[in-house]
Amino acid sequence: MSDIDRRYNAWIPSESTRQILVAKVMSPNSVTLDRSQLTMPGVVVEDSQGDPIKELVYKFMGEQESNKRQMLTADNVSQNEEGLQQLIAGGCYRSAVDLTARLLDRYNQGNGAVGQQSLNTPLTLQIWFTRVALMMKLRLFSTVEVEIEAFGNLDKPDLFYEFYTEMYPGKRGSMVPFSFRMLHAELPQYNGRPQDTIDRLYYLHAITSKIISNLESGLAEDGSGIEISEENRKASVQLWKSRLIRILYSIGNCLAMMKDYNQASMVYRDLLDKDTANVTSILSSIGRIHLQLGDLRSAEKCFDEVEKHITSDKDKSQIYMNKAFYWLAQSNYAEAHSNFVEVLKIDPDNALAINNMSVCLLYVGKLKEALKTLENLVHKDPKYLQEGVLFNLCTVYELESSRSMHKKQVLLDLVNKHRGDGFNVQSLKMI
Repeated sequence: MSDIDRRYNAWIPSESTRQILVAKVMSPNSVTLDRSQLTMPGVVVEDSQGDPIKELVYKFMGEQESNKRQMLTADNVSQNEEGLQQLIAGGCYRSAVDLTARLLDRYNQGNGAVGQQSLNTPLTLQIWFTRVALMMKLRLFSTVEVEIEAFGNLDKPDLFYEFYTEMYPGKRGSMVPFSFRMLHAELPQYNGRPQDTIDRLYYLHAITSKIISNLESGLAEDGSGIEISEENRKASVQLWKSRLIRILYSIGNCLAMMKDYNQASMVYRDLLDKDTANVTSILSSIGRIHLQLGDLRSAEKCFDEVEKHITSDKDKSQIYMNKAFYWLAQSNYAEAHSNFVEVLKIDPDNALAINNMSVCLLYVGKLKEALKTLENLVHKDPKYLQEGVLFNLCTVYELESSRSMHKKQVLLDLVNKHRGDGFNVQSLKMI
């Protein structure tokens, strides 16, 4: 097994799983497991995900326009991982979900396979990770939870290389991508159970911290005495520390979503020492948390610290962005607008600043200017056809004109030409 494989696949299983894996390595044919100890995953969503944009075009612009829609689907790409990548790159997330179901069916993990024993491989786990990530992006959280249930807490023996001694002789560790573990941990918060997410993230935090501790104590990631060169040990510590940072960001974000701003702030403070390359962004986030708490003084202190760390003119946009949010928290839309303007002088393509600037214009009664600002943005480049921007523009249309539906159809036409089936059509406020 290569050092790179060992580094990326390392994981510390529960004691019960470890004992099964040891027995498997010692005497593969002597281990018999109960069905509950195996994963046995399967696809739950059988029907095609469809194309909501095409349906909306048909409803408002007619069959002829609907038939003109040019878009990749699961039927017109290669039926493999390359085709899957092609669909994802084109923003065709629903078609990509359809293709993952077809690919998993080849491995007896397709529709109707739940509860049937099948073979897990690094490839099937990667396809499952992609499927889960896509469905979460499409906000199909309840469906994801049903499908991911078969994997338990991603600790079952048949998710480890040691379980398949004949297929992967001498190979150790988990086949589950670390990013899959992160999605599994983050999922419950989107189904109204944020505390479950916090519990799962702290479990990942504990395992990751233990792996780092093992490495720094001269052991291998899993605590064994495998000899590792200094260069590889350093690379492994760096990888797992980056993963720990990723977990902490996720914990902080979940706490902020729970409106537990004090705890979130403490987590971000911990990140200041661990993620030194992003100090200004972290301080800005802490400052904005203080704004949520109404603690303007503490927010101002954080934003002052940001200014001390910024040395280049290019990075000064962050200073003005923080000032803009500071004034927004006090409902001073004129001052906020002025600072968003300063951001755009440095970073003319900052969609967040443009979007917020238009909101400020709306609040100070300059509706036509707000409208012009957003329209210029979305017509400037297809990359600005973002759901949040279009939602705000459609809201302004509703305030500005009785002909709002006609104007929304113009936006629908743009989306039809430039966006894949993963676009959330609810942002157009037509349904």
